[in-house]
Amino acid sequence: MPTTLPLTKLDRFWASELGCEPADLRATRARLVPCGQRQIQVLATPDGAAVIGLPQFIERAAGYPVDRLLAPQFWAERFNLPLSQLTFYGPSSLSYVTEQAFKPQPHAFVRLLRRRDAGELARFARILQAREPHIFHSWAIGGRVTANERLWGAYLEGKLISVGGLRPVHKQLFEVGINTLPRFRQQGWGSAVASAATEAGLALAPLVQWSAPLHNEPSMKIATKLGYLSYAHQLWLSLPETAR
Repeated sequence: MPTTLPLTKLDRFWASELGCEPADLRATRARLVPCGQRQIQVLATPDGAAVIGLPQFIERAAGYPVDRLLAPQFWAERFNLPLSQLTFYGPSSLSYVTEQAFKPQPHAFVRLLRRRDAGELARFARILQAREPHIFHSWAIGGRVTANERLWGAYLEGKLISVGGLRPVHKQLFEVGINTLPRFRQQGWGSAVASAATEAGLALAPLVQWSAPLHNEPSMKIATKLGYLSYAHQLWLSLPETAR
C-alpha cells in the first residue's frame, strides 16, 4: 500500500492558504510573498519555502538560508529586538496521514466524550494549567466541547487522564491534537486518544493533520507511531507595533 503523501495536493492547499503559487514551495529557496498583515509566516518544505508578511518586513529575509528563517532569534536580530518582544509559535512540524498510512493504536479505555464528561474535562484543564502554567494547552477545553470540535478521552480509575481532539482546518482537512496529564505521559495514553481522533478524521477527509513544535519529541514520536509523515516546517510570529 502507498505510504507517501499527495505532495501536489498539499502544495496546492498551502499555496492557496498563503497566497502564493504551488511552485513557490518547491523553488529550492525562500520566495517572498507580500501581504497586508503584520504577522510573518514561514512555511518551508524540503524543497523550498514561502515567507509571508508586509513587504518592508519580509524583505529582511532576502538571501538568507531557509533554516535561519525558521528561527525566531533570526527575526529578533533582523529587527533589533529582544526575543521577548516577539510573539511566536514554532518552529513546528506539519505532518499528515492518509488512510493507507494510518497505523491505529486502539485502547479499551478510550471513548468519545459527551456532555456528561464536562466536569472531568474541566478538572483535566485545571490540572494542566496548574502543572504547566507557561504552556498554552489548545486541546484542554475548560469543561466544554465547542461546536466544531470532537474530543476523545482516556479514563483511568474514573479520572480523565488524556484527551485527543479533532477539528476542521478545511472542508477536506481535519487536525488532531492531544493533551495528557504530566504523570501519565509516555505510557501510551496519548497514542490511544490520538488514534481514535485520527480514525474519525479519516472517515471525514482524505488527510488528517498533526502540528507540533519541533522540540516536542514525545508528540512527534506519537505522530510517527500512528503513520503521520512530515510535510513541512512552519513558524508564525507577530511583531510589536513599534517594529518598522
